[in-house]
Amino acid sequence: MNNNQLSDLLDENWEILEKSKDGKLVPAMRLLANHIENPRSFVTFAGETSSGKSTLINSFLGEKLLPAGAKPTTGTVTWLEYGIAKERRLLAVNRDATIEELTREQFNALSERPDKGLLRLKAEIPEARSGFAGLNVFDTPGFNAIIAEHAEVLKEFLPESDMIVFPVSYKVGFGASDRLLMDLVSDVRKQFGALPVLLVVNRAPESATEDDKRIREIRLNAEDILHDKVQLQIVKSAMPTPDGESVLPKTDELWQTVANVAFSKERAQALNERFRIMIKSILQQRIDEIDGELAVADLGREATEELLEQKRSFEENEKKCYVIVDKYMDRISRELPKHFSRAAERLIDKAESEIDSANKWVDAKQCAAYIYGHVLPFGTSGVARDIESYIKEVFDQMDEELSEMADRAIKRLNDRAQTVENPQLRKLLTNLGIRIGQRVAGELASSAVRSVSGVGGVASGVGNLVKMGVKHLGHLFGKTFSRDVYTTIGKMFTKKAVQTMTVCLQAAVELAFFAWDACHWQDELKGKVRETVDGWKDKVISEIDTSMVADYRKSNYASVEECYKELVAVIDTSIDESRHTYDNDQIKLLKADSEKLAAAKNKLEG
Repeated sequence: MNNNQLSDLLDENWEILEKSKDGKLVPAMRLLANHIENPRSFVTFAGETSSGKSTLINSFLGEKLLPAGAKPTTGTVTWLEYGIAKERRLLAVNRDATIEELTREQFNALSERPDKGLLRLKAEIPEARSGFAGLNVFDTPGFNAIIAEHAEVLKEFLPESDMIVFPVSYKVGFGASDRLLMDLVSDVRKQFGALPVLLVVNRAPESATEDDKRIREIRLNAEDILHDKVQLQIVKSAMPTPDGESVLPKTDELWQTVANVAFSKERAQALNERFRIMIKSILQQRIDEIDGELAVADLGREATEELLEQKRSFEENEKKCYVIVDKYMDRISRELPKHFSRAAERLIDKAESEIDSANKWVDAKQCAAYIYGHVLPFGTSGVARDIESYIKEVFDQMDEELSEMADRAIKRLNDRAQTVENPQLRKLLTNLGIRIGQRVAGELASSAVRSVSGVGGVASGVGNLVKMGVKHLGHLFGKTFSRDVYTTIGKMFTKKAVQTMTVCLQAAVELAFFAWDACHWQDELKGKVRETVDGWKDKVISEIDTSMVADYRKSNYASVEECYKELVAVIDTSIDESRHTYDNDQIKLLKADSEKLAAAKNKLEG
């Protein structure tokens, strides 16, 4: 079935579907219908600070909409939605879910200096270039190895993309930050699938070709880290006008390459298949809901008592899960400071080794600048990654135990369904098990369709949609209990660690670099490095003790609560239905609705 046929089928059954008692289903249906009518593609620009991302996007628009320059100009994610809206609008999407229309001046100011309430900026641009309607482009903050917030943004956006455009400046070459960023892209590809990467060598000289030594070096570096081939695009420098005004580069070939991937036939087919799967899931959810109503229609009080007992069982299970969370959070509280201290000691050893290997007659200030400007900042990121890995390992073990606990609760329900003598009650409990199983497996339509809205309300790319498919992802709701908390590892630990080290480095630079003894400066510098790192370690460990673990505990509590709230909601719906008296006309209508939905589902399977 093509997209128009899918849209018609959804419309034909809308009236029955919207009767669902699941408050999330109708909004999910509306979102899905919108995406079937307006298929979209999602491209994320990710690159080092001042690599020219904003200028490349401006060249697509044919105007200087996004601020661009030699200094870092993008302080937040800017979302460019092309060819959907009928009128141009510049918007602020706020963290409280409100949207404000902006002037051009306000838009530029927030792009460079976002306030705390801003989630992202959005520019809605009516289509001016044929063939690009539905293209969504994300201009991300310039990546810097020691700016944790920018790495966090990219970790959220890269998995949601259909394509990643990775600009590298020809003059600067493939630097340390590019390496770290491409490593992050590689990690995302390992976890979410092989997203296409377009490597753009930007601001190249007019004579540059793929055989250029610098361009070959950039490409080899990128492919070495990615462990895969990349598409390459060379964008030549644009000469300013005689009066010195900057000119946008020629990028038609670049954007045609983007369009070839984003709007490919294969992508359209994959997206159509995903839409079909999601509509089928919505129909099945409503069929199971109706079957549940029919199952309780004649049971009355017996059904109510049985369902209340099942609810108590799941609530007891939830309490045991909090005990499990406490056990693992207590372990982190005991062990994390030890892991961090060992990692900090390795950082000191690395710095001392660099100092010892420096020629004794090298200028002391040059060596100190290298240690404080490179070794310690980059080493801090390495320590943070080690700690993230440790915490994730603990979370994975906790997930396993939490999931086993949920499995036991569901098994008790299924066992009970097999042993009751009353066939109507058996049918009710079997239906309840199916509906809860949908939640556990992540097949519930409203849960699946939520993925379409992506991070912070941005629709995800087909890559993410297709990956969800019908296979089970993780555990409860298609995710592990603590999967949401994984992202807070970076936000809580990396951010704190990097910010604290930044303060320590600033203090050290201000106090230390006066006069160095020509014969003993290496020992003095090593002492200063140890003092800096020890001070950093003490501050971070104090933060771990006073707030970090408490935040982890709170986040995991919230995840468990959310999961069991969803499961118990299924039981509560059945309890409400069991207390309702159904007449013959209502039962006939329910059966007719179920038959119509089943016929629609058969069309999708045909």
